[in-house]
Amino acid sequence: MTAQSDSQSTGAAGPPIAAHPAHRMGMRRAIVACTLAGVVTVNGMIGLSVMRQRDQALAEASRQSDNLSRVLVEHANQAMGALDQALLGASDVITAEMLSDPPGGERIGAILRRYLGTLPHANEILIADRDGNIRDTAVSGIGLDALRGDATACSSLATGRARVHHPEIAAGIVHIHAVTPHDGCAARIVVSRRIEDGGILLPETVAAVIRPSYFQTFYQTLATGQQGATALWDTSGLLIAATGPLAARIGARFQPHPALIEGSSSVVNGVQHIVSRVDRRELIMAYRAVPGLPLFVSTGVGVDEVLSTWREQAVTAAGSGLTVTLAIVLMAVMLMRVAARGDAISTALRESERRFRDFAAAASDWYWEQDENLRFTFMSTENEKHSGLRAGSHIGKTRRETNPLGLTEREWDEHEATLRARKPFRNFRFHRVLPDGSVRYISINGVPVLDDAGRFKGYRGTGHDITAQIEAQEVLQT
Repeated sequence: MTAQSDSQSTGAAGPPIAAHPAHRMGMRRAIVACTLAGVVTVNGMIGLSVMRQRDQALAEASRQSDNLSRVLVEHANQAMGALDQALLGASDVITAEMLSDPPGGERIGAILRRYLGTLPHANEILIADRDGNIRDTAVSGIGLDALRGDATACSSLATGRARVHHPEIAAGIVHIHAVTPHDGCAARIVVSRRIEDGGILLPETVAAVIRPSYFQTFYQTLATGQQGATALWDTSGLLIAATGPLAARIGARFQPHPALIEGSSSVVNGVQHIVSRVDRRELIMAYRAVPGLPLFVSTGVGVDEVLSTWREQAVTAAGSGLTVTLAIVLMAVMLMRVAARGDAISTALRESERRFRDFAAAASDWYWEQDENLRFTFMSTENEKHSGLRAGSHIGKTRRETNPLGLTEREWDEHEATLRARKPFRNFRFHRVLPDGSVRYISINGVPVLDDAGRFKGYRGTGHDITAQIEAQEVLQT
């Protein structure tokens, strides 16, 4: 039943009934109070719903970032584990007798080349003496074209210093060292082990050099948006590999770092809301340490991007709130006119109050009404863009006769049993296929309508388009 039909039926109730001025004033005040209550209730519920959707969007982004950080940790573990196995194998076959040969000997060179061939993500294996000077190396041509200048100019051999040997490296210990960019060469990650020969710890170190671009290639396959960033760090805050806005800062050291406990190299695992030092954008960042290694990963998304869809929904909700407010005000104006006729206004006022409460309790995408035979008497036009059906095509039909999809016979039986019992229902779900072939998922709420004598007059309620919610759930489940 529309606002217009309400006023017309009330207006046909008979001749004006004289009423005391004080009584008419009280009725007007009641109408104004109900109007204000309806406006505040509807817009309050819409506002709460909008803010709840915002919180849910941010929470979902935090969960996804945290899950993605676990994927990055697993990837780093696999990469570093493969390097360490190769170094362990090389250190087991290199003996002190081999190391007595002049640097560049064929025997050691063959061993290094053999193990380098098992590491597609490394471009160099080398041996350094106790002072860090390189004595033997094997360099791969894979990926060296990504280095600036001469391909061999950025190898560890060309630098003259490996920078991989540290006195504290003991037997069985793998050491990871990030080499910052120098002389136009890219940053590198050096993983090293001390060489043992028959249980005797030798001063020499065998090391592998991994290209950060190996990590970046993988990171670029991950969806973090234009404002998001994915990165690999060492526990001193040195940025080793990154995508997004952070890529321009590879080789820089960030101190203090939000993921590190001040004054230590301990990583605080978890999700933080931070402001980027690079572009001052607000980010949701997840940090996670790589177990057993002096590395940690970070990944996150820009808050602006996370909330972009929410802002569109908020604008739509604000428009709905304005529409409902105008409808309430218009109905109040009509009721004020009818109030001058006397006591006949009381019936329309009670009906109006019930309608306000029903619509306020379920403010949503569209409204509908059915008569006592459960046939539609009203369908708001907003339904058309969500269902693909003209609003007028519902009139005179039951819901089953409009052919909603996705319902089993059991679900229909349960729903119709609820209707026969004249009970309210919520979240009755089905879907429809639009003319363009897209699927829209719909949720329906309804409450029974009773007249003053308690007789059942039908149902009225609202509909929600929950397509975005269903699709988000399907993405999380895959």
